[in-house]
Amino acid sequence: MDIDELLTKLTINEKIALLSGDGMWHLKHYDKLGLPKFMMTDGPHGLRKPKTEDPMGIAESFFATCYPTASLLACSFDVDLMKKLGIALGNEAISQDVSMILGPGINVKRSPLCGRNFEYFSEDPLVSGLMGKAYIEGVQSKNVGTCLKHYLANNQEKNRMTIDTIVDKRALYELYLKGFEIALKAKPWALMTSYNKVNGTYVAESKYFLQAIARNRFEFKGAFITDWGAMNNRLKSFKSGLNLEMPGSKNNELKKAYKNHDILESEVDRAVKPVLWMLNKASEPKTVDKIDYHDLAKKIALESIVLLKNESVLPLKTSENIHIIGEFAEKPRIQGSGSSMVNPRKVTSLLEVFKESNVNFTYQPGYFLEDLENTSRFEPALNGVKNADKVVFMLGLPESFESEGFDRTHLNLPHIQLDLLNQLIELGKEVIVVLQGGAPSLMPYKDKVKGIINMYLAGESGYEALFEIIFGRTNPSGKLAETYPIKLDDCSSTPFFPGGKHSVYYAESIYVGYRYYDKKGLMVNYPFGYGLSYSEFEYSNLVLTKKTLKKKDHLIVKVDVENKSNIDGKEVIQVYVSNLGQLIHTPSQELKAFKKVMIKAKEKVTVEFDLSYNDFSYFDVDIDDFRVHQGNYAIKVGSSSRDLNLVEEIVIHGDDIDPQPNSVYDTLERYISTHDFEEIYGHLPPKDDTIHHKFELNSTIGDIKQKNIGKLIYKIGIKEIKKANANEAIRKMMIEQFESMPLRAIPLFSHDKISLKRVKGIIKIMNKDLTGVFMLL
Repeated sequence: MDIDELLTKLTINEKIALLSGDGMWHLKHYDKLGLPKFMMTDGPHGLRKPKTEDPMGIAESFFATCYPTASLLACSFDVDLMKKLGIALGNEAISQDVSMILGPGINVKRSPLCGRNFEYFSEDPLVSGLMGKAYIEGVQSKNVGTCLKHYLANNQEKNRMTIDTIVDKRALYELYLKGFEIALKAKPWALMTSYNKVNGTYVAESKYFLQAIARNRFEFKGAFITDWGAMNNRLKSFKSGLNLEMPGSKNNELKKAYKNHDILESEVDRAVKPVLWMLNKASEPKTVDKIDYHDLAKKIALESIVLLKNESVLPLKTSENIHIIGEFAEKPRIQGSGSSMVNPRKVTSLLEVFKESNVNFTYQPGYFLEDLENTSRFEPALNGVKNADKVVFMLGLPESFESEGFDRTHLNLPHIQLDLLNQLIELGKEVIVVLQGGAPSLMPYKDKVKGIINMYLAGESGYEALFEIIFGRTNPSGKLAETYPIKLDDCSSTPFFPGGKHSVYYAESIYVGYRYYDKKGLMVNYPFGYGLSYSEFEYSNLVLTKKTLKKKDHLIVKVDVENKSNIDGKEVIQVYVSNLGQLIHTPSQELKAFKKVMIKAKEKVTVEFDLSYNDFSYFDVDIDDFRVHQGNYAIKVGSSSRDLNLVEEIVIHGDDIDPQPNSVYDTLERYISTHDFEEIYGHLPPKDDTIHHKFELNSTIGDIKQKNIGKLIYKIGIKEIKKANANEAIRKMMIEQFESMPLRAIPLFSHDKISLKRVKGIIKIMNKDLTGVFMLL
């Protein structure tokens, strides 16, 4: 139906009502439009359609397939596989009357400490953008919408609703916006604005990020919607181009603004059109394909699980006596906690898979997942290895260590698991570690064990996939989409993460992940792009179709890859570009293309990549745009950011530029300081407001809990959280979120039992301003 025709059927009040959700998950429905009801749900790695309108996001949800989380999905480096996942999610959405999925999340992994990293793809924006783009294409091929998130620079959970991200323009465009630019080419129905500010302004109130960047530069046509409870100033957001506030609000500020002539009906029409477009898109015909969802989840895990170390211990043989240690084997951890938590129809544990096989094995839990001091299980586990040929040790992060809502404070694994592993190693057995968790952890055991498999959070059938890989029924082909550092202090963002109470400086600029480790020359446990196979691949014959490149040209890169083994296998071939000039600071190399290919045993394939002139560009802050620096560049091809043995040079006919002043960013010979960052950013705002100030709507529950009335609100909130039917991880998430919640969000999360008017009255009392307070209360 024509959108302008739909507009004519609505009154001004009905149009304004469409700019705010109807409850937690729906858009306002009008029968006279002749369109179906519109529901959206969380769903980056599986639908989470809640059974009730729960403002805290922990209500039980309907059954759905739990696929591997994004942290593992990215390790597949397979955009075709991501599209298949999207199609399956679209099918399940149709089956559950869901019009739009709130995903994918493509935020860059700035720090391994971010508690929500399991929901994000990579430290590299090209990987994040291409995987997100394929996901969107898959879902929307079923006429189900997607909502790309979280826009923008939302890379931590600490103070996420109020923190101000201070980031320089090069980092913004080359890292934090780049993934969105790529994914938006798939035309998602919606783009979700994050909670935080960027450079002083809430993203939902920023004309620069909504209009100048997303609308004009990236040509986004869909609807801007807030993250749940992210609305700060409704009128400012409206004027800046935001379309939809989620969830529904009883605040009638836009109606008041219209009555007061602060906004015009033509402005309301412009704001509501993308929402009507979404409603109309949701009315298009839909069909559901027959898919074995559980089997698909397994296939995705098989393509993604990463073999990190193999000293001739894998694959296992069915004739061997296998001893399994670790409670993860019977209590599988398949996903992260928070708004993306799926209620799976079926979960298969590793213990169940082994029991259904003909393999000789024994099992001892060895440790308790959540009781981190109880060693009573050590002795039975160690005694059980006496007759074992090989030991599979299940190691990893318990649910309480990482979640949406709070960040990690260290990269350590539970000491109880490591203590048991060390005692096991001393017995001299061949040990294979299976690592679980949504993000990197430290690896003090790395040189002491014979094999390491990283399965991240592998979804409901991930342990079935693990069984196939460890017994060689499937050849592993995953590659790390993020670096595993040796220690936390090696990470470029560590001195600045998570920042102060009010702001966080991204002082490392463009040097995130491998861009930093590789340029600084730091040793790492495992580099970006790394992953082993049971096959052996050999790269040769790198050919560039051109020796020089100018504007609008394309460069074809060809390389031969041979499988030298007797086992068919898949390899992820990676292409990096290095600027060999010294006029601007750049990473030592950046990923520009990748491709996953099947190569049969003893066969050789030629793989081609198409690079454009723009693949050699950087963002020049002086002209506020990307440009290409004239000079020599290296094209590097290999199997990881640290294995690039094939190199060819090319001359780029780009722009002559003036050299930048020397800075620490040229060489990274020393650690970066705030002073260094100020030189590339400009005048920095204070990191923390140390002046005693009055309380206001963006003060948090944590800010007010020392005041008498604030202490009462805090106690009531904590009491309600403790009554919730939730495990330790979710309860910890709820407490952390509650403490950092701004007062403006109290009406939302109290189901309007405490109105915004009453919140303003409470603020007046705490500020000892009693004028008109009783009118508010």
